[in-house]
Amino acid sequence: KIGSGIKPVLAPPHLIHIFIIQFSTNFSECHHLIPYCALATCGGTDGFNPQCTKCQNKFYHLNSGTCSPCANNPYCEVYTCTGNGYMDIVCSECSANYYDSSGECIPCASKITNCTVATCDLATGDNAKCVTCEEGFSNDNCDPTCPDGLVKGSETCDTNSTSHPGCVDCQIQTNYHCYGSPSICEFICNSSEAIIGCPSASCDAGEGTRTCTCSSGYYVTDTTNTSVSLAIPNMFNGCSAICESNEDSIGCPGAFCDAGEGTRTCTCSSGYYVTDTTNTSVSLAIPNVFNGCSQICESSNLDVSCGTTNLKSCVAVMGIRTCTCETNYYLLDGDPKLSVDIALGNAAPACSYQMCSSGIADSDCLGGNVTCSNIDNQLSRKCTCDSGYFVEWQDSLNTVVDVEIGTTNPTCQPICNSSDVNVGCPGADCVAGIGKRTCTCPSQYYVNGTVSSVATDLALNTTFVGCDHICNSQDAKVGCPEANCEAEEGRRTCVCPIQYYVSGTTSTNITGLVLGTTFPGCTLCATQPCAVSSTRPCVMDEEEKFFMACEDECYTQFHMDSNGICKPCTPISNCSNVICSNDDDQICLECDNGYFPVDKECIEICSSNTTAEVDCLGGNVSCTALPSEDARTCSCDFGYFLDWQEQLATSVNVSLGTANPTCQKWAPQACVESTTKPC
Repeated sequence: KIGSGIKPVLAPPHLIHIFIIQFSTNFSECHHLIPYCALATCGGTDGFNPQCTKCQNKFYHLNSGTCSPCANNPYCEVYTCTGNGYMDIVCSECSANYYDSSGECIPCASKITNCTVATCDLATGDNAKCVTCEEGFSNDNCDPTCPDGLVKGSETCDTNSTSHPGCVDCQIQTNYHCYGSPSICEFICNSSEAIIGCPSASCDAGEGTRTCTCSSGYYVTDTTNTSVSLAIPNMFNGCSAICESNEDSIGCPGAFCDAGEGTRTCTCSSGYYVTDTTNTSVSLAIPNVFNGCSQICESSNLDVSCGTTNLKSCVAVMGIRTCTCETNYYLLDGDPKLSVDIALGNAAPACSYQMCSSGIADSDCLGGNVTCSNIDNQLSRKCTCDSGYFVEWQDSLNTVVDVEIGTTNPTCQPICNSSDVNVGCPGADCVAGIGKRTCTCPSQYYVNGTVSSVATDLALNTTFVGCDHICNSQDAKVGCPEANCEAEEGRRTCVCPIQYYVSGTTSTNITGLVLGTTFPGCTLCATQPCAVSSTRPCVMDEEEKFFMACEDECYTQFHMDSNGICKPCTPISNCSNVICSNDDDQICLECDNGYFPVDKECIEICSSNTTAEVDCLGGNVSCTALPSEDARTCSCDFGYFLDWQEQLATSVNVSLGTANPTCQKWAPQACVESTTKPC
């Protein structure tokens, strides 16, 4: 059975033939052979030519006797085809849950937002009630379901709970941000996400917004502000250090920077100032522009630089510039100055005053016989007296003085007119030069303390000691000490007393000795080691030497030859007192410490091993010198003893000059074993 609404499939001809034969008595059933046909006729005697006379609902009849669907209207339950080609339809009954609106079937659900299936008045669409809501919605009006974990409709959050921190009754609370389904809520200012919170900045949250404020010394990146208000999810670009910015509206390019809250203090390097100001630093709020730094000494502003008038140099350090005048010039800054230190903002005084050219006593050298010259880098001038002149200045004598600006120079005076021994030549002839003089004493006189009659080139402040008679001097290079003296111009004659002769000569006088030549003095004849002095006159020996013969004998340690000359005894080794009667007869009276006289020798104590008077002989004995006691200690070896002065001993002190006793061996005892114990 081919049911209504199911598209039939035409059977092969032989089956159709069987069908027709079987049902040949009921030709009204031929419409089953034509798809979508409601009523048909079976043409021909065998029924093989069926023709549809009425198509099913929603189909229209073609001239070929077949059916074709009308234009589709899915929400119309009953309609007919009309219009050209039967493409238009007229709905007579809409489908369930649809209502008719001028022949068009409109879903009842369209009356309710978020509704997929609804019921309503099919004629007007009124009184709509939702049967099936979209997910997340419920009840007749499809209101958002709260809570269900889905953020729908007017909900701004849904945490599956009616009360959750940040989300209450499916609404985001102030200062919170929620995302996802079910919603995850967090305090806006706790978020590290730049689209939500204020990472690395202070945060003040509002309803879906936050104000991000950078720390002191920082600003909001890509802005000229220290804070910014942003709605979520607008990106917060973070904070940047004010002093790291090269923007003149933010940082301090080319200067030192110290940043605060929305401000920075820009400080120029030493020698620089803030352009268009008179300061080395400036505090500016962002975004006020920093104009950069300029060199202090290159400024044309006299409140900043030194100007150019007679200026030698401008040196700026920090906010101070030092203005130094050219040579010969000075300035007035209260007092005359060569240079001045001036803080920025104060005008620099000009170098308008010149030294040594004004004819003014305070800055020139006046009074005659004087020359004025400038002194580099000093606030003074040099006053130089002419040759033969001097000045007395500040408790000293000079020919050149440095006089400060503002002070009158001293007057130059003739050197040789002065009676001051530190300046002129009182009592002598004077010839002056530049800062010196030459003093010449009269005939038969010399300059005290010298060997000349002339004191040459005495500088000022050098005392001229005056003149004295040559024969008054006890200096052998000037007078005749211990001799008679006769002086003439620059020379003298010296005559020795009786029994004296001129030392180193064969004469008793010397003539024509010029000043500076030493008089050798007078030597007394007979300066020999005589036991008794003699009054005999001096005579010369064969070598032309003056001597005086002794009266009878010579001093100890000397002997007299046939000419009466005392000659020293031949020395004895280690002897401190020797006497002799001739060259071959020496006797030592006293040897050096540690020695003892034996015959004509001094023998060392304990060293001869042959002399019994100073050593310890006899064997098995050792000797130790006792020079301070004129003795030695003789100590027997182990196992020996001495019989000395009716006493037995192993060691005795023996006076020098006395032979020592002999050490004897002790008799052995009948010991079982030998012993090393003392006797």
